[in-house]
Amino acid sequence: KMDASQRASLAKAFTKARDSALRSDTTTFLGTAPPNEVIQMVTLLGTKVERPAFRNILQFVMEYMKGTDLTDQHWTKLKEATGVHPGAIATTFAGLLALLRKATRTRIDEDLFKHDCADVLKVPAEFVSDLVTFVASWKSLQTDVYEQKKPRLPGVASIRWRVDVTIMSNSLNRVMKPSVLMEVTDTEGNIRTFEMTKQQFHKLRYSTARLFKELDNVEKTPILAIDRVKPQ
Repeated sequence: KMDASQRASLAKAFTKARDSALRSDTTTFLGTAPPNEVIQMVTLLGTKVERPAFRNILQFVMEYMKGTDLTDQHWTKLKEATGVHPGAIATTFAGLLALLRKATRTRIDEDLFKHDCADVLKVPAEFVSDLVTFVASWKSLQTDVYEQKKPRLPGVASIRWRVDVTIMSNSLNRVMKPSVLMEVTDTEGNIRTFEMTKQQFHKLRYSTARLFKELDNVEKTPILAIDRVKPQ
């Protein structure tokens, strides 16, 4: 465990980094103080927990955050795979879980995350790269899950149309006047067929073009800009 002087030194480093961040109008993802679980974990890295064991525990944390029901058998296999004392495994697991939950629940910038881990928490550089990879992988995974589960309305898969001209009809208003027959297939396979006059067709073209223009203007509005995940 960390002695009192080490705790005080780490707390002082965190406070200094936090104050510096506040002066530069930024914030750290850990808040006002690092969780005790994280502090205790950092002291084990590179000493009682080497990088291969760290990666195994990191994968264990990934499975836990996905919702996997971890049993005693899982913990026994992890102990055998790492060769690390159960107490060190539990401490590292708790610290990683606290750190990564905080990082993945905030829209933290990668550079800020690296800075907090390396300069504030004093996590060894080789471990920091694994943490960065984990956060990027988790956010990508959550994005894919969201895309699969979010509610969707059917989209337009294809449109077919033709122009018909009525030569003979009981209605004189329709004789020798072109009409447009539309066949729309949506993404769920449903086919809808309808007819419109030439004027209605031109109105549809105009309304569609205006809608695309309005959507383009909305996307250019800074307050509605969407941050995209940076490719790794």
